[in-house]
Amino acid sequence: MAGMLTPFLLSSLPNNPTSHLTRNLLPDWSPDGTKIAFASYWDGNSEIFIMNADGSNQKPLTNDKANKGRPSWSPDGTEIAYVTGGNDGNFEIYVMNADGSNQRNLTNNSAGDFNPSWSPDGAMIAFESYRDGNYDIFVMEADGTNLRRLTKDPARDNYPDWSPDGAMIAFDSNRDGNFEVYIMNADGSNQRNLTNNSAGDDGSARWSPDGTRMVFSSHSDKNSEIYVMNADGFDQTRLTKDSGVDSFPSWSPDGTKITFVSDRDGDLEIYIMNADGSSQKKLADTVTGN
Repeated sequence: MAGMLTPFLLSSLPNNPTSHLTRNLLPDWSPDGTKIAFASYWDGNSEIFIMNADGSNQKPLTNDKANKGRPSWSPDGTEIAYVTGGNDGNFEIYVMNADGSNQRNLTNNSAGDFNPSWSPDGAMIAFESYRDGNYDIFVMEADGTNLRRLTKDPARDNYPDWSPDGAMIAFDSNRDGNFEVYIMNADGSNQRNLTNNSAGDDGSARWSPDGTRMVFSSHSDKNSEIYVMNADGFDQTRLTKDSGVDSFPSWSPDGTKITFVSDRDGDLEIYIMNADGSSQKKLADTVTGN
């Protein structure tokens, strides 16, 4: 199980839970707020699924022997980027139409590529890659051309997320000893630590739709919980308080809801709550592939 999950499914999750059967992971809202794409482990490998925003009408978009993860909607809602092991067994960035058709490889590299994130204008995709012998953040055109490296640090940099105005990219890094949330300009300049938390790992940050806040997971209270903070790193506020592992948050396009992954009921499932942390409830039970 751990081999399937690492690194593209749980690379940003503090205290990775791999002792139980993993189910639904990595929710990402469609731009119009009507759908949620996610990765689900249900038939011996992880596939990309889609469901309505209320958790209904779950259906797979992919269905083959390669493990897949980290779906990311294009800003116009017509395509989904994702990670797959591919036919060659190497993790690559793929993109497909929102109905699962026209699946194609964008990276075509012998090293691992993970965690794609579309730029707000749909022109670029940021991602994590091991192609230079270290995990760093890269960016490429949406068709896979014009690739360039944004970070160059001996530590691990992963899980990029573009700001809504396209000016900055948030990412995780353990360059200061433990994983923290960093931001940089979209050209890779001015890299800086936002969370500055020595008590535990922080990661999987996502910008709010208006760009004023970030939601992220943190292990600062000795358990992985969902937090929100201002985009400058101040006013960090805990939203969840549960003995289970809560991680991989994602904002609804209108900023009123946050989905996240939790194992509070035994398996990792997708939950939803109001943006202030209230009304937490399970959104999707384990899918069956039907």
